[in-house]
Amino acid sequence: MGFDILLSTVSEEFAKDHPVWGQSRQKLTPYLRRGGASVCVQEDFGQSHLDTLQKLDAYVRDCTAVVHLVGGLTGKCPDPDDLIELMDRFSQEQSPLLGNESHIRITDLTAVTYTQWEALLAIHYGKPLFVYATREGQTTQAEHLARLKLAKNARFHDDIVDREDLIGKVLADLRQIMPDIPELRVNNVPASIGATFVGRDPLFDPVYQLLLEKPTVIHGLGGLGKTRFAIEFAHHFAARFSTALFTRADGFADLTGPEALNLPEHNDDLETRRHAVVAKLQTAEKPLLIFDNIDTETDKTTVEALAARLPNVAILITSRIGKWNAKFNRQNLDFLSPAAARAFLIDRSGTNRPATDSDQADLDRLVGAHPEVEWSGTPFSTSPANAPDPAGTECHSILPVDAPATSATDSGLLGGLALAIEQAGAYIDAEEISFGQYLQQFEKNRERILAWKSDEFTEYEDSVLTTWQTTIDHLSDGAVALLRELSFYASAPIPRDIFEENRDALSELHRFSMVRYLAEPEHTVTIHPLVQEIVLLRMTDEEKAETWQSHIQHLTAWAPVNGQKFENWATWELLAPHADRFVEWEPQFPETADCGRVLNAYAGFQQYRNGAYAKAEPLKRRVLDLRERHLGPEHTDALTSVNNLAALLYQSSNYAEAELL
Repeated sequence: MGFDILLSTVSEEFAKDHPVWGQSRQKLTPYLRRGGASVCVQEDFGQSHLDTLQKLDAYVRDCTAVVHLVGGLTGKCPDPDDLIELMDRFSQEQSPLLGNESHIRITDLTAVTYTQWEALLAIHYGKPLFVYATREGQTTQAEHLARLKLAKNARFHDDIVDREDLIGKVLADLRQIMPDIPELRVNNVPASIGATFVGRDPLFDPVYQLLLEKPTVIHGLGGLGKTRFAIEFAHHFAARFSTALFTRADGFADLTGPEALNLPEHNDDLETRRHAVVAKLQTAEKPLLIFDNIDTETDKTTVEALAARLPNVAILITSRIGKWNAKFNRQNLDFLSPAAARAFLIDRSGTNRPATDSDQADLDRLVGAHPEVEWSGTPFSTSPANAPDPAGTECHSILPVDAPATSATDSGLLGGLALAIEQAGAYIDAEEISFGQYLQQFEKNRERILAWKSDEFTEYEDSVLTTWQTTIDHLSDGAVALLRELSFYASAPIPRDIFEENRDALSELHRFSMVRYLAEPEHTVTIHPLVQEIVLLRMTDEEKAETWQSHIQHLTAWAPVNGQKFENWATWELLAPHADRFVEWEPQFPETADCGRVLNAYAGFQQYRNGAYAKAEPLKRRVLDLRERHLGPEHTDALTSVNNLAALLYQSSNYAEAELL
């Protein structure tokens, strides 16, 4: 399928040598073309001004979408004869301008510029319209923007800070209709989700100011969207930092890799790599370093020690832990406001959801009511031009989606938790049911979870428990089994190829937002830690034992058996956090004999790749114990394990014990 995109801009501002916005159009175009789009700009239609408006009209009528950049310059107005001809044709076709949007008023058509006409034509033909307004544009084109905000087919960003922010948001938004657009990389930071990110933008500037003072912790309940906030923050302020890096506490040394700092020490041992990253960041001009999911005291201690060595680095941390010492600023991430939650749920629930008379009341129950929020219905749609709107179902919010966050008790049954809203919307979209139908299932399951809920889950997390239960009830047996297995992994990116034989089940989990596909690292998937906790809570001992066996089989079949070999290091670097989780789980299943291969390969990786003898030694001892107990001390595999352990002890200068073996 081809895509025809009109880049609607004033060339003097967005295509030439403007100090802030110059060359924006040129930088966007290659990404769009690589995503399969044919890109047009106003200059493609000639500069005679005698029929340019007619040509624009013909193009917009058949195009896929219009990307409209609104800056401080407005551009030129059409020739009056050209305008008269267009309006006459609309009259002959009995298609009055903005006929489906009659509430949009234009008092003087002769004052509308070519670039502004491009947006109006998109509204007229019901084309997806993506609007990006600079601060200057909000002032000089306030009347034009006010008109566009009334259109049901328009999406807005009115917080654009610089060219990199603009490009990132455009690509993220268009990727919803053009999935093959390549990711705009900010070092190794995951991709932005564009306009789908709502309700948190007002925190960007305050957090930026906190970061200028000292490391800052974004803390709050699981499921609030802390990781997503950090990712969107990095994209929003990309131009203000020389480098933006995203990592976990246990992945800090891997920032030497080509997708991050690309340091020559990347093939050295763990400590050398860690020191190389610190040295690089200490001399960087203004780097941003994001530590994600610092939810244990061990990880917290690691990050505190690293922060002390990196006083010039802007360090942003996401954590469920709220208590940090005075060397860290803290910013609590609150619940989404009803308006933001409503916008998110409408968007995520898709365009195939049936509209009903009870939508207003059902939304109030799900995401909370607000006296200043008006409901009129469906999300942004990519349906054909002038497609019928059977229930008058466009959505307009008088209250901005960035209104102050409320308490969970005011946020409806979904509690203002981004994770719960994401899962609810995905379920509604996948099943093509109404808000009311989902509400009925949700309330039924809410009663069920109260019977088994653990005290470790707060009342606010009830919403995630209930959305989880509602989805689980409709997943296939294969998808449920795979979800259980994924809960044995770390919350880091997981290679999808591990589950090649379960591809359909994985796709099902993705469709229901139980997991998320990632573009980087390529062909990986991740699962939210809170979802993992809930899944594990609901599993019986028998189910855990059965799932553990499946987990071993998949890892044993996929993981390289020789962790010590250079050519396998890249794979084991990706597997390392999951291998650590595997090591944590293994003692709970002491009678399992066939996990030795994974443990032995991971020990080899730690020994030869990282020089981490202290970490490799207990792994090799566990492998030896497993093989001697299950295979016998004279078995070839057991004797090989003795030799492997002796070699490691010798390398770590423990000559006496090595000689005994």
